[in-house]
Amino acid sequence: MKGISYFLCFFVGLLLSCKKDSSTEPPEQDTGKIIFEFANYADGLPLQTDTLMYINQAGNHYMVTEVKYFISDVTLHKSDGAQTVINKWKDIFYVDNTIPSTLTWQVYDDIPQGNYDSISFTFGINEEKNKTFLFVNTPEVNMFWPTVLGGGYHYMQINGKWKDTVDFINNFNFHLGIGQIYKGNVIDVDSITGFVQNYFKVNLPASSFSISKNETKNIQIIMNIESWFKTPNVFDFNYWGGDIMQKQAAMQAAKENGFDVFSIGCIY
Repeated sequence: MKGISYFLCFFVGLLLSCKKDSSTEPPEQDTGKIIFEFANYADGLPLQTDTLMYINQAGNHYMVTEVKYFISDVTLHKSDGAQTVINKWKDIFYVDNTIPSTLTWQVYDDIPQGNYDSISFTFGINEEKNKTFLFVNTPEVNMFWPTVLGGGYHYMQINGKWKDTVDFINNFNFHLGIGQIYKGNVIDVDSITGFVQNYFKVNLPASSFSISKNETKNIQIIMNIESWFKTPNVFDFNYWGGDIMQKQAAMQAAKENGFDVFSIGCIY
């Protein structure tokens, strides 16, 4: 009988212990969902591609044919310092104006309800993550950055045409990625002495929002194309030429201009 009593006491104690442990688990948070929508604007209006209708700060007449880029590590900030990083399913998102499905990001993460002061993200991909073979499928794999130039992937490709000083129409490839430091004045892969990481953080102005339990919030992020070419550096295609991949000074100018390229459109 003693053995049976001991067993019963042990079993009841085990049940009580399990019940106690389960009661200490944190309650599920009330959450909502976010959908990001991406758009390209120029001079305050939706971008029109394949038409030589734009004039940048340097006076270059230009057109845009393609806009492709990565954003990563999107972070939602609260006034008390709390942060929610979007990384449960995707921490890197690819945007391509030629592929409509990439212009909408239905975020997998559950977003805790409440008021958020601002949104930030990394433009491009940081050094830790931007490694060759990170992507194996199209379209992202097509953004590869040559291994000899630092590897990984482009942060951005804006492709188009501009009219030069003698009215000749030239192609331009306004591409951002890892920069190179060269020995001497000769741009040659054999003279590379180091690499420069050109990704940067974007703090979206006027990006506060609130989200309630079971609510889906749509947030439009706009790239303002003209901003790449004007502040604080006036970017002149006639000076820099059509390709900037191996011109760190040109990429540095573009990077510095990126601080105000993005803005918030509608939040609903």
